[in-house]
Amino acid sequence: MSQYLTNVKVSSWAFLDRRIFERFNLFVARLNVIKEFFETSQEFFKLEKVEIGGVRGRIYGVQVTNIYQEFFELYGSFASKTYNALDPASEEFVQHYKDFKEKIHDLDQRLGAIVCLSFEDCTSIEAIFKLLQMFGSLLERPVIKQDFAPYHSRIVQLLEEEVDMVKKIYDQQLENISLNGKASVHKNMPPVAGTIRWIRELGCRISSLIFEFKQFENIIKQDEHIEYLFKKFNEMSDLLTNYEKNIYREWAENVGKVTEAKLQYPLITRDSETMQIYVNFDPQVSVV
Repeated sequence: MSQYLTNVKVSSWAFLDRRIFERFNLFVARLNVIKEFFETSQEFFKLEKVEIGGVRGRIYGVQVTNIYQEFFELYGSFASKTYNALDPASEEFVQHYKDFKEKIHDLDQRLGAIVCLSFEDCTSIEAIFKLLQMFGSLLERPVIKQDFAPYHSRIVQLLEEEVDMVKKIYDQQLENISLNGKASVHKNMPPVAGTIRWIRELGCRISSLIFEFKQFENIIKQDEHIEYLFKKFNEMSDLLTNYEKNIYREWAENVGKVTEAKLQYPLITRDSETMQIYVNFDPQVSVV
């Protein structure tokens, strides 16, 4: 230190980092720039496999392909340069990378417009999730994320409508039971097993959507509307779970006695009028 810092009184470790590690800090900063370059490139390379469906999917797909081709040419332009990108003193790289970022910003804007237009063409919440999954982490790019932000509330609204629809179907089922004494279940399903299967299918209808939605928490901004959605979902899930438990508990309480009594009857029986032979099943285990 005494040889490096002449005419300066300083102890062995009392010195400013920037006076000793100035070039090293510049080198680290250049590494961060190169890291950002490759991270951006890695994101845009994903466009090669993007395929958009829908009515205008082919048109949007061609536009995405054009964006990818422009990026690929922009990326390839670095290969023809002779300078050393790791040299902190290389100003040529700084200017080249500045031009790269400006063109990438333009590509981000065009890509954000395509994402928004594709969203408008989606006809269901499932199609929207496929769109988000297809573009993936590209939607986290600042420009695209800002363009797509207004559509977050629409996604939450569609999910709320699905939860409300499940609640409506649930209420209709309870009304059918009160009027007819039995639930409406799939064909060839016994009453208890059919009801339990119906409950699980109804729960799966919304739980699968909520699971998909949670995969995009980095893209969709969390707010009070999303918290309210999760609250409605949890309440509906608890309602279905408790209903299934009640159905099973009622069946379990009586199945022993019913089984013991019904096993005393013969397996088959003959109709006294038609003389036809029938399986002597109780209505509780017969299909509906």
